[in-house]
Amino acid sequence: MKAAECGIRPSEFWEMTWKDYSIIVLGTERREVNEWARTRNLAYIIYLSNSSDKHPKSITSFWHIPQIDDIEEPEEEQYLSSDQLLRTLELYGVN
Repeated sequence: MKAAECGIRPSEFWEMTWKDYSIIVLGTERREVNEWARTRNLAYIIYLSNSSDKHPKSITSFWHIPQIDDIEEPEEEQYLSSDQLLRTLELYGVN
């Protein structure tokens, strides 16, 4: 049972809402991924310090963690240029 893996006692489980349970499970999963990332970073530092390769592997090719490496980066916010803003304001009759 996932609740036991998260350290939730049965009495606590039955008293909590689904939202509370989901938050605890997501937090536990995130903490576990962070531990794997920390382990990967330490292993990668050891690899780099003992490697004589002129072109060592990247950290993601050294040890791929899908929950971290396969997340798409959010696109940067695009702002209107001054000309675009002026044209938009003119379209709506704002001067």
